Amino acid sequence: MRTQIKQKDFNSYKPKFDFTIQQIKKFIEKGKRNPTIIEFANILYRSGGYEAIFIYVRDYIRTIDDPGTLEVVQGPIVTMNRLAGDCEDKIILLNSLLGALFIVTRLRVFSQKEHGPFLHIATDVKTTNKSWVLLDPIHPDNEVGQMPDIFKYSRVI
Repeated sequence: MRTQIKQKDFNSYKPKFDFTIQQIKKFIEKGKRNPTIIEFANILYRSGGYEAIFIYVRDYIRTIDDPGTLEVVQGPIVTMNRLAGDCEDKIILLNSLLGALFIVTRLRVFSQKEHGPFLHIATDVKTTNKSWVLLDPIHPDNEVGQMPDIFKYSRVI
């Protein structure tokens, strides 16, 4: 399943951003209860914990841009079948896989300006020692806990 959101100008950014986040959260909630996601999450986790799930999404799901001015948000099964998605799609898949194993996550959005539009989304995962660790599967060089320097501002949503 895919949802398309037109986003042609930034004057109407906030309502579309809120709608996009709602769609992301719905796809995650539905995805983490999907039997295929649950089974695959268990396989990945047994091979290396939450880090193995992160590496799968980072390395095996190709990063692609949305078409033109559309924001396309797709479910985790679509992303797995296509082996491709943008940052939202990869985050939906990552959170669905982690959530299927009852691993606690939260979404984090990033911007380049303090009050600028949010340009990127990643995940924080709660580790067994109760600390939060950033997971950003978009950039192939990112390791667990690493974020590219271009984003100076973030907030948990």
